[in-house]
Amino acid sequence: MTLLPMLARPAFAQDVGRELANAAATSALYLVMGLVVALGLAGGLLLYARRSTQRAQEELENASRPLEERSPLLAAQLSRPRRSVDMDALVGAVPRFSLARFRDWAQALHGKVHAARPTRDGSEVADLVRPGALEMAFHGPPGLETVGRIRYVQTRLLRTTVATTGCQLKLKISALITETREGKRTTWETEEIWSFSREDGTWQVLHIEREGRFPLLKPTPAWDKPFVEDMESRRDPEVLKQKEQFEAAYPEHDWSTFEAGVRQAFARVQAAITHQQPEAVTNLLSPLALSELQVWMRRYHKHGLARKRTEPTVAHIDICRVTRDAEHERITCRLTGSVIDVVEDGDGTLLGEQRTTPMRFGVYWTFVRKPAGQWRLDFMDDDLTWVV
Repeated sequence: MTLLPMLARPAFAQDVGRELANAAATSALYLVMGLVVALGLAGGLLLYARRSTQRAQEELENASRPLEERSPLLAAQLSRPRRSVDMDALVGAVPRFSLARFRDWAQALHGKVHAARPTRDGSEVADLVRPGALEMAFHGPPGLETVGRIRYVQTRLLRTTVATTGCQLKLKISALITETREGKRTTWETEEIWSFSREDGTWQVLHIEREGRFPLLKPTPAWDKPFVEDMESRRDPEVLKQKEQFEAAYPEHDWSTFEAGVRQAFARVQAAITHQQPEAVTNLLSPLALSELQVWMRRYHKHGLARKRTEPTVAHIDICRVTRDAEHERITCRLTGSVIDVVEDGDGTLLGEQRTTPMRFGVYWTFVRKPAGQWRLDFMDDDLTWVV
């Protein structure tokens, strides 16, 4: 059978026409479906782009809002300082604990340990200092003949740990120690971390770590430049709670009056430094603060130098901590402002290149009193030495 007769048959022509019509319809359907899908994708992309733009705009606007509005919980967490010293927990575990008495006792023990270094005889303090801690204190080159005068620069409580089994404290003791080695007398500036543990009602030294030990050098202006770092203590819920408890105990306490006294004390202490008269502020300082100020000023006087601080201005005062122990109440303030701070030699010439314009400062001052007594300055710290 040839192909030509088949093409001439009417039935065959109808079949081919039908197939062509179906193919055309199918192609048209696919084209329509393709257009629908393309339009859908285009619409989706446009919607996604629009929403992305809106989201980006919202995030930009949100980023410009204060953190307290964006995330109150995160703001509270970030503004809450890490607590290294918990006096409430410590006093709860040791009801008769007095920071002043403990500090005095620790300094006396520190002096006894160092006095025993030339002979390495720790029998006098063996009941209070563990053997490993004594070994650390006695470690050093041979030839030490005597340990002379010890003057304490700073003694600060760094950490408290309270557990059901007992308490542990860390104390940083900075001191100037005069030693004679092989006939040569040298004054060393030392920093040590002493770790104490209380078990069965008795404090013992567990560990002594030397953080620094170097000859006492001539002070330079760069050493004591104020270190400024902002801190949002006013938003710390623990501080707010401490203030509320203090106000409940002393309804007559007026914070504005207290802050006015802080400003006056700051101005008088700067004047005492400038005129090299620490005795002029004896009635404002605790015995510890007065001793530390005298040691600090003596470093300059020994080298024929003088620290001059003029035009002191306190711009802000923030309450950072309100605590109490068995004998005293303490309020720590964050002071920020500006002051002209220079070092002069004996004839009044500035030492090195120094600024003679006001510079920013940030300090932490802790005031202490016996309940309802007179406030006195107890600690003078900066951002590097204050522990929250």
